[in-house]
Amino acid sequence: LKQIITHKVLSTFIVYIQISEDVVKSGNIGEDYTTEQKEIEGYTFKEVQGDTSGKFTDQAQTVTYVYTKNPEAGSDITAKYVDTEGNKISEDVVKSGNIGEDYTTEQKEITGYTFKEVQGDVSGKFTDQAQTVTYVYGQNDETVPGEETDTSKETESSTEKQTSDTSSVSQRSDISNSGSKYLPTTGEKATFGLSFAGLSALVLAGYYYFKNKK
Repeated sequence: LKQIITHKVLSTFIVYIQISEDVVKSGNIGEDYTTEQKEIEGYTFKEVQGDTSGKFTDQAQTVTYVYTKNPEAGSDITAKYVDTEGNKISEDVVKSGNIGEDYTTEQKEITGYTFKEVQGDVSGKFTDQAQTVTYVYGQNDETVPGEETDTSKETESSTEKQTSDTSSVSQRSDISNSGSKYLPTTGEKATFGLSFAGLSALVLAGYYYFKNKK
């Protein structure tokens, strides 16, 4: 009577997956059997489940060799930062990792720009395909130089106006003062009148004096 010994080779990548052909051995009850660990490219042996050697019995036996998949470099993830016209406004960020590993990209704070939208998956897993994540930014509004209010000119104009007004007032004051220099005061008018009257009287007195003397 023979018993079949099934030698399975499996992987623990996500779920148990067969990564190599089974090896089936036959023998009579009581005879010895042995199974072998395989070298499988891209995998590393982890453990064995069951007896790697023993004797054939009247019951089927299974020996399972478990392997883990070796890390495999995935393609790069590139994060780009552009404006709404597609122009580059910041350096790309390139990330590397093994296939199946997680990745994440980050939004940047860029001076003069405001984040608008992202194109692509900001996070996910590395694969054997290159992936690109594009962050789009809108340029902040800037005041047009010609539309700016020139306060310095307004101040200058105001100062010139004040200076002009002050000059006008000063000129009027000077004219007023100048006129006052040539107008006699009330006392001066009275003195002038008396002097004229006295002179007239003196002339008349002299006239009559010489007339009577003749």
